[in-house]
Amino acid sequence: MTSNKNFAKFAFLSILIFTLATGFSYAQRITGGIRGVVTDDEGVPFPGVTVELSSPVLMGGVHSEITGTKGAYRFINLPPGMYKLVFSLDGFQTIEKLEIKVRVKGTVTENTIMKQTTLRETITVTGEAPVIDVTSSEESLSFDKELLEMIPSGRYSFLDVMKQAPGVITSGSGGGTTVMSVAGSNSESNSFQIDGLDITGPRLGRPIVRPNQEIFSEVEVSGIGSPAEYGNYTGAIVNVVTKSGGNTFSGIVAYYGQFASLTGDNNPEPETWESWTRHKFFDVAFTLGGPIVKDKLWFFASANLTSDDYTGWTSDPTYHSPARDDNYFFKLSSQITNAHKLTGAFAYRYDFWQSVPTPWVMPEATTEGIGKVPYWNLMYTWIMSNNAYLELKTSGFSQKTSTLPRPDLGGDLSIPQHYDSLTGVYTQGIWWPSERNFRRNQATGALSYFAEDFLGGDHDFKVGIQYNRSYAGTLAGYPGGIQYTDYGGEFYTKTELDPSYYGGLVNGLSAFFDDSWSIGDRLTVNLGLRYDYSNASIPSYTVMDVWTKTDGKTPAIKDMVTWNSLSPRIGLAYQLTSDGKTIIKAGYRRTQDPYHTGHNDWPGPNAGDYYGYWWDGTDWVRYWGAGAGDNWALPPEDLKAPYSSMFSIGLEREVFTDFSVGLSGVYKDQKNGIAYWNSKGIYEVVPMVSPDNGQTYQIYNQLNPGVNKYEITNPEGFGQTYKGVTLQVRKRYSNNWLLNASLTLSKSEGLTTSSRTNSDQQWVLTTWMYTSGKDPNHWINGRGLMSMDRKWAFKLQFGYNFPWDILASVNYQFLTGRPWQPYVRVYPDQGVQSIIAEPRSDKNRVGERNMLDIRVAKTFNFFKSVRFSVMVDVFNALNSNTPTGLWSYNTWSWYFGETGSIPTPRRAQIGLKLEF
Repeated sequence: MTSNKNFAKFAFLSILIFTLATGFSYAQRITGGIRGVVTDDEGVPFPGVTVELSSPVLMGGVHSEITGTKGAYRFINLPPGMYKLVFSLDGFQTIEKLEIKVRVKGTVTENTIMKQTTLRETITVTGEAPVIDVTSSEESLSFDKELLEMIPSGRYSFLDVMKQAPGVITSGSGGGTTVMSVAGSNSESNSFQIDGLDITGPRLGRPIVRPNQEIFSEVEVSGIGSPAEYGNYTGAIVNVVTKSGGNTFSGIVAYYGQFASLTGDNNPEPETWESWTRHKFFDVAFTLGGPIVKDKLWFFASANLTSDDYTGWTSDPTYHSPARDDNYFFKLSSQITNAHKLTGAFAYRYDFWQSVPTPWVMPEATTEGIGKVPYWNLMYTWIMSNNAYLELKTSGFSQKTSTLPRPDLGGDLSIPQHYDSLTGVYTQGIWWPSERNFRRNQATGALSYFAEDFLGGDHDFKVGIQYNRSYAGTLAGYPGGIQYTDYGGEFYTKTELDPSYYGGLVNGLSAFFDDSWSIGDRLTVNLGLRYDYSNASIPSYTVMDVWTKTDGKTPAIKDMVTWNSLSPRIGLAYQLTSDGKTIIKAGYRRTQDPYHTGHNDWPGPNAGDYYGYWWDGTDWVRYWGAGAGDNWALPPEDLKAPYSSMFSIGLEREVFTDFSVGLSGVYKDQKNGIAYWNSKGIYEVVPMVSPDNGQTYQIYNQLNPGVNKYEITNPEGFGQTYKGVTLQVRKRYSNNWLLNASLTLSKSEGLTTSSRTNSDQQWVLTTWMYTSGKDPNHWINGRGLMSMDRKWAFKLQFGYNFPWDILASVNYQFLTGRPWQPYVRVYPDQGVQSIIAEPRSDKNRVGERNMLDIRVAKTFNFFKSVRFSVMVDVFNALNSNTPTGLWSYNTWSWYFGETGSIPTPRRAQIGLKLEF
């Protein structure tokens, strides 16, 4: 009866959440929990035992609870970190359990046996907390404080951390890349979170901010088997939890530097190209945290200043490529009462960069960019009882960036660019200068409730509602309103189009229900259901006269696309052995991508008239032209959301304390890809020989050339699948060493267009990919391996602390090369078309990735709490120079098949860190 009354209260509060939460934040779980059962030595449950919990990361001092009639106890909403448990009862041994590691979203099961004694006796157990969460069917990897500090992963925020996780494939081998595919998904399909704040860009799905690693408490990479609380992704969820201070003052002063004298040379063609050159690199970080009022009010502050200056491979080292990336962070945590906690954070990022001349980009065609991003987060937590808690959160960011000509190298916004299609060289002007403004405001409320002995088991319920409003506005276009394409230095074609605003506004509302249902002692069923509503519009923008603003405004377009989606989630976790150290888990999840404003990119409804000309030897002849609205259509109302259906199964065994081995498999089917089609084009299939290779192709010849209407749609069969098997070994840090290793065999294949076969794997229709599907010839030979397919991927992170506080660690990755396909030209009546020359297979792959990073460090201890560390990181220790991309995939180009990019060469980084 009591359980039914409590559940009725839970249901009432759930309804209350749905009415109140829209003023609070869109955020996800950033805490974990500890649970267990206390028994005597015969296995009989022990009620009345006092269980005390404490940790340096836990506000409010010691937290205590009394076990119930079934001997169970439970601590909820715990920040990630190391905890201590004390079990006591008169007449029995006092049990102390130390170094219990709680991770983000994890539930530690810590069962305890108590024995009678006539003496006052305390038994201390250290470092025996389980490494397997027996309640979850999710596949995830957490990078805790020890792993983050010991492994040489680079300094590019969480981006250099997450690429160490199984299934994560990045487009290049360098640090800080934001283009990555996870378990076969597209690069726009990931969700990036900092303390629950969604920092994913609304246009392309890339992270907006990149805070320094000194503020990280833990980084979790998940996505396979995630609960319904998580949505708007089909790839990975990256969950960063920041530090919060504590009851003692602590801080860090750190310096990291790279120097030309400590940089190697991996130039594969030194007689032809300039080598990669280091000019300057330093990274300085400061943190300070501590109590304002002990156990009541903590603060944590950080500043990180980074300056990076280098000249890339093939570029003239006379020209520098300076970049800055400065990050500031401040956080307050308040334990108002034992039941009420309020946390707020404010942060700011400033970045600046410049491109440099290369053999293919002349000085006047280079660019520079500036970005400014303030972001904030506010979270309220109410612990209503040891079985229920309420979360209300609000957060947001506002980013302003620009990409403009470099005035110091003669760049001018009024001078059009010339691109030579024979040589691949850009001259005179830059490509697509822009000013961008991205914003996101978020809100959520969630209620968690634990119902014991209800409907055939114990239920850990969570319900919530989430609101998300994102905006993207971009002013961009051709310099001078014109773009020239030359051939061998002679005029060939030109395009006229004035700059214009494009972008969009997306309002999203989501509701979710999760239930972790424990049936008996061994089986947990994870059930979830998520509803997502998304409405995309285009706001009113200023009308441009070339690069001058006018008083005119374009009309707003409301309710352009509306998506309503249901996403079921079901999983199970079953303990095969009574000791809770062997678990089998399986699940099905359906997830969907959000609506990206990149689908509304140029030319869009706000673009001006668009004209194409060809050079007849004496004058320009217009061969195509119309108002943008005459040839381009808005997304249709029945446009469907890209989604993923995913099946997973896994087996994991804790072999010995802190060491586990797991085997998992994933099958993912992604559908409803988005591309263009020409709704007014009439085509016939005819044989045609390409002059580039002499082969005959069945191509689409347009019978009504010049009559076009390009519409966004979900082409039939446009999708992809992923199959992957991963063997993973994990050793949590203890006894001076840690280990993470994974071996993945996978295959990612599907249907894509010629414009994306060798590019970053994505479906978003962006400014530089706007041709996707516009002509049916784009689909020729379009089915096969995806561009981010890596058949084999082996990743290893290992660290050992030797005597005298000497650390040695390695970070190693081996990945099979990415597939690529050549292009040839055909000449139907609608104009020249580039098509994929042969079926997409693993016949051609760029060089395999073989990257080894090494760290050696020595720590000196002063007094009781001061540590000074000297470290040397060597990145790309093998000095690998295998190609990561080609300069041209066009068979008619002078540079067809030539190496276009290679890894950054071997370089040493000196680090000095003072901790107190």
